[in-house]
Amino acid sequence: MKVVHSPRHSAHAPPLEFELGRLVPFKETPSRVDAILRALQSLPGFDVIPGVDHGKGPVERIHSREYLEYLSTAYQTWVDRGGNPDGVFPDVFAVREFANPHSKKSIAFPRDGGLGGQPGYFCFDMTGVIAPGTYVAAYEAAQVALTAADIILTDSACIQMFLKVENKDLCGGYCFLNNAAIAAQYLIDRSGAKVCILDIDYHHGNGTQAIFYDKENPLYVSLHGTPDYPMYWGSGDESGEGKGLGFNINVPLPVGTRDGEYLTALRGVVEGVISRFDADVVVVSVGVDTFKDDVVGNFLLTSECFSEMGRIISLLGKPTLFVMEGGYDIATVGTNVANLLRGFEQMRVVTDSETPKPPRLQPTAEQLRALTDIAEPELLELRDVYGSQAIAKVKVLSWNILAQCLIRSDQFPYVTAVPGVPSPLSVKTRSPLIVRAIAQTHMPHIALLQEVDASQWAHRLLPPLRDAGYDSRYFKKDPEKSVGHGLAVLWQESMFECVLERVVRFDNNPLVHPTSITPHTFNIGCLVALKCVDKNLSARLPGLIVSNHHLFWWVKAKYEKLRQIYILLEEVKKVYAELSVISGFEDCKTWPHVMGGDFNTTPLDTLYRVLTSSSALTEDEISTLNPVPMTKPSRSNPEDTKLCEVQQNLPTANDVMLTPTFLVDSVRRNGIFKSAYARYRDIDIMHPNISSSGTWDGEPSFTKIDEWRGTLDYIMFRECPADGNNVGKLDVGRLLKIPDPEWLEPGLPNLRFPSDHLPIMAEFIVV
Repeated sequence: MKVVHSPRHSAHAPPLEFELGRLVPFKETPSRVDAILRALQSLPGFDVIPGVDHGKGPVERIHSREYLEYLSTAYQTWVDRGGNPDGVFPDVFAVREFANPHSKKSIAFPRDGGLGGQPGYFCFDMTGVIAPGTYVAAYEAAQVALTAADIILTDSACIQMFLKVENKDLCGGYCFLNNAAIAAQYLIDRSGAKVCILDIDYHHGNGTQAIFYDKENPLYVSLHGTPDYPMYWGSGDESGEGKGLGFNINVPLPVGTRDGEYLTALRGVVEGVISRFDADVVVVSVGVDTFKDDVVGNFLLTSECFSEMGRIISLLGKPTLFVMEGGYDIATVGTNVANLLRGFEQMRVVTDSETPKPPRLQPTAEQLRALTDIAEPELLELRDVYGSQAIAKVKVLSWNILAQCLIRSDQFPYVTAVPGVPSPLSVKTRSPLIVRAIAQTHMPHIALLQEVDASQWAHRLLPPLRDAGYDSRYFKKDPEKSVGHGLAVLWQESMFECVLERVVRFDNNPLVHPTSITPHTFNIGCLVALKCVDKNLSARLPGLIVSNHHLFWWVKAKYEKLRQIYILLEEVKKVYAELSVISGFEDCKTWPHVMGGDFNTTPLDTLYRVLTSSSALTEDEISTLNPVPMTKPSRSNPEDTKLCEVQQNLPTANDVMLTPTFLVDSVRRNGIFKSAYARYRDIDIMHPNISSSGTWDGEPSFTKIDEWRGTLDYIMFRECPADGNNVGKLDVGRLLKIPDPEWLEPGLPNLRFPSDHLPIMAEFIVV
């Protein structure tokens, strides 16, 4: 990747700016670009080259001669007339709505407006401070942009360049000339190219919007924070005018936006309007002021998010020119820009061939058999305790095994029939793979299974698992029906004995009935109290409570998932209370609680934080837990019709609902959980980010892979109830490795992995 750079960027360095009525140090400092350059030069593959002077002609295609004349003379004129030598600060503004290019006609250009006339005419805020070297730096930035555009035209190269610029004939927001617009217009003029400007700076590109508002080329797409600077532009209904109608796309995102929400929005425009426009060249206005610690922006994106942003942009497969704009956290600006560009390069689509690639096929049985022999299973060590002392170990597995009764071939279009090869969707193929994974490959002491088909369980899974030494309990979602699925809990009978069991039917629980908003979901949970009968283990771990659940699948139903967790944990309290009055189990409150299941919740969702953190939630986080009406299903599922029919006929007598705040407080009073896989990235540093829902730290990026991929499955644990005193403490010693995506693409199930979810397993040590 070529990096076009001019050292003359440092000529623009005003000492001060106004912020909230105070003079403060200027944030747009040369050290930003220096930090980015150092970060890129420390990495292989970045070739730094100088800009070439193209003259004023291409710049004047965007900016008026009067404005350029003003920029080139403003500082000296200001100082000569007695102005503050720190920089040009307007005293009065010629208010004009420059998003409408015709509205300024009533205000004449002030040829000699006194000390404050011209500055107020050509500036719209107090950050457009003109210093001695401002024009030199801005002009050089434009030449860097044009040099990059030339390389795009000749080599189809991907370019990175420096200096933030934005507006038409107004300066403001640290902007003086609009590099992205200059480069885009130059590309159009020289080659007739269709250009898309994708603006990912935190602030809306009001100048870029104004310049091209009535044009159909380029397409302008902006993702930006709202309500925030520049305050008066960037709403979703600003869509262009005349020939430009529909070619100005604003995607305002709320203050506090996190990785998942941002990446969903970015992926939406990339796969939607930008792909349909089919540009020849993409110009990206890069702002890493969306970073969570940026001193100007107010998003909460992590450094890892920028890598994923680069990958998403690369999927367009177009020659791409990156224009550096915002980013003011000097400590991280270099890392974040480098992450964006490396993410783009790692996933870059080859564009020099028009031959479409054939769809990727699933791995063959022979390839997957080799994987089984060589690479599976692998337990990754999280704590260095093995070999140092004799320790007690308990392996707990959780796995959504994909109910056979829910499988339809159109859900898995990448699973194609091959003559003479078993189908990965067949019950005859899948059942022995499930049994082998549990009884021979992973051999957990306790297994928590979700989506267990009733018929498959009774006839194909239970008998061989029983023969392998597992006792079990099966809990059906709808016991009155002959078909359907449910939950299963298994344990090695040589180690544990069931002393109490409980099914939790979330729809029928007296704590919180479903209402006209919170629907009947037909989801269940279950609890099993296991007494340890292994002599070596029981001295340290007399017993434990295990719970298993499958929460409601609908993405928007975050209140419903919180409600279901609340019900489950209230039932756990009852189980502890019932056990404590049974002779021989008076010490049951020292038993830890292990909770596994399909949470239908990503690590970015608020419910994950409710369970694993005691810190207070923000108002925005609480708002995500508010109930939302479910009026229609959002995915294909055999149970959707039933769900919607019940939803339409719900009674309204129970419409007094517990508030999200009450539910959160109640859940946390039961004790904060630890997620076993919360530090998975520490031990599998090559684990890739391929989630469809964003990036996060710690947890794997996927436990489910079909046409959507992400993490929904967890094993969580508490040492003991909030009011109990534990004898032995659980800690995570080893974790089952998440397989490499090359064995899973283009999606599951396949002939090695029989479900669209992967099994996860934690080996707990009893300290």
